[in-house]
Amino acid sequence: MEIRYPDHHWSFQLRAAGDPDAANAEAVLFSWLRSQAMSPMPSDAPGIGGPDYLCSPMFAAPFLIEVTSLKPEAVSTRSGWPDELTEKAHAFGMITANLWSKARNKASQLGGCDVARVLAICLTHVGAGALLGTLAAEWLMTSQPKLSVPVGGPLTAVRQVTDLSKSAFLTSRDGIVVPVRQSISAVLLIAIWEHELHAVGMLHPQPAVLFEYRSFGEVPFLRLDWPLKDAALKTEWLVGSPAPTAYPHIPVSPTDEELRGA
Repeated sequence: MEIRYPDHHWSFQLRAAGDPDAANAEAVLFSWLRSQAMSPMPSDAPGIGGPDYLCSPMFAAPFLIEVTSLKPEAVSTRSGWPDELTEKAHAFGMITANLWSKARNKASQLGGCDVARVLAICLTHVGAGALLGTLAAEWLMTSQPKLSVPVGGPLTAVRQVTDLSKSAFLTSRDGIVVPVRQSISAVLLIAIWEHELHAVGMLHPQPAVLFEYRSFGEVPFLRLDWPLKDAALKTEWLVGSPAPTAYPHIPVSPTDEELRGA
């Protein structure tokens, strides 16, 4: 970045000094995208903003990606899971509200583009694997489910429902489920560890621009059957046995062309 994009490098240094978690997430994602042959390039305007990277996969359409990170201390408060290794057993809760807030706050920043837009939500926390795993994606898609128990009704009438209050992509208007935040084509949940990252994804059922999820190879993506049938929310993973995919961190080395400024 210092060689090819000095203005972006200066902005990155400021972020590293003021918000190390955000800067670390950007650097890790850049390294990962580069290792996956996505050819990431800075796309934001220093001092103005915009999505962080423009990616140009070799066999898929270009897409933009915005990288954001969760504060470990805020995650510990929400989940009840201390950010420390301990032999004590702890009960914890999911952080769907934190993830939903990120999607809500970033939707406008990802609007107005003619290519797919991906939001990558990152976390460095001892519980990141569970808090940003497949269950996190499922609850962020439909909001946390609840059991509906009719008063005086039979046990067979008990069913699982959701109010969509913390769904990244859906809401209910006049009893009808409609898409929202269509500027976000897909969300990636990224757990960052010392030597690797774990990734799962979820696809917007009706985005402004479709995202070619196969660009990310083995990363499992969650999708929703859309349009809805009988108002039922049915999701499925686009892999047989979904589990976060692990990718080792790979140092970035500039190519000869980049060193020459080509």
